[in-house]
Amino acid sequence: MAKRMDQEVIALKLAEFERAPSASMALDIAEAFRKLGDMERALSFYKKAESLDPDGRGWIRVLSLESDLIYDPGSVSITDWTRKVQAGLKTDRPTPADRVWLIDRVFWLTPSYRRRAVMQPFWTQVNGIDPKNIEPNYRFLWMLQHVEYLIAEARLEDAWQYLDSYYTNPNTRRARLLYWALSRKIEPPGGLVGLARAHVEGVDEDGKTLAHRMLAAAYSQHGQSDEAWTLYQQTQVEGWLDRASSLSEFIEWAADYHFEPTRTISLAEAFFDRESRPKHRLTVHYALVKLCYENRNNQRGRIACERALRDFPSHFYFREFAGYFERQSAEETKTNHPH
Repeated sequence: MAKRMDQEVIALKLAEFERAPSASMALDIAEAFRKLGDMERALSFYKKAESLDPDGRGWIRVLSLESDLIYDPGSVSITDWTRKVQAGLKTDRPTPADRVWLIDRVFWLTPSYRRRAVMQPFWTQVNGIDPKNIEPNYRFLWMLQHVEYLIAEARLEDAWQYLDSYYTNPNTRRARLLYWALSRKIEPPGGLVGLARAHVEGVDEDGKTLAHRMLAAAYSQHGQSDEAWTLYQQTQVEGWLDRASSLSEFIEWAADYHFEPTRTISLAEAFFDRESRPKHRLTVHYALVKLCYENRNNQRGRIACERALRDFPSHFYFREFAGYFERQSAEETKTNHPH
């Protein structure tokens, strides 16, 4: 019923737009189509808003929606989208918040093995923005990209000090520091295990859960895999791995920290045997390919991409990684059997 009412409202707005086209009306219609899930028509009206008011908000909405469509097979090319972002950033249209959001979006959409090359010119822009000029909601994104830049430049001590000064809430500060230290391979003063163990007691439940996960990762990196596995399971409820969202979150976490890759791959493969819904399979496919990449497991990565491409034959992400794993496997063969 609600959907039919929305369609009737859109019909009225379309008639009004035909009589007197305006950028604001085009944006309203685009948002209505987006709410209904009709992304193609939403995108066309965002583009109309952009053409009617080149200095308005249409252009940023176009880039936003296109970024959501990048991983839909045959939709938007990430290379073309990144070029459009670069062109937009050279104009006066983006606010500081727009710049930070777009650059952060480019970072997360770029496969991790290409990030440094792609991001270098973008990081230059991030570092040129005074955080005082950014809306509070976007300062966190600015901070993350600034830290990523310091890490890419091998300035790990600077990255640690910056993180340490950024978090001021004593309840979760150290747990969040641990998260970033582990995920970006920064070794804090005193070592990971000592810092994680000291933080487990005396924080709120959210902080304690995160600290347990960090301690599990620290154990794993120090070769104590059984202790790590037990400790990580203590943070989960019964049946947590039966859900695609929980499993993919766990696999992403395992990929970042090189945590129990063999066990984790087995969990993902068992999930595919019992789950047929495409959306849920896609979520876990993403995470599994990332896990194989982060652990340099090229053979299992090729298998993971083959499985993903059987479900999603023209998917950009899996095709790109399939080529990467193929090239890496060929290099390994050449190195191991030079003649």
